[in-house]
Amino acid sequence: MTIGELLLKRLVENDEWVSEIITDKYHILLWKACRKTKSEDALCEQLVTQVFECDT
Repeated sequence: MTIGELLLKRLVENDEWVSEIITDKYHILLWKACRKTKSEDALCEQLVTQVFECDT
């Protein structure tokens, strides 16, 4: 099992530690991608927050 597969498996199992790692690693990258298409910082922040909310 690769590290990516392990992280996804643990994320699906609602592992809070893994969720924090993934959020820390990717939230800025996702925000920058959003910012390229949306001009409002607040909108980008809202979209990124929604991506990382885990409603199970």
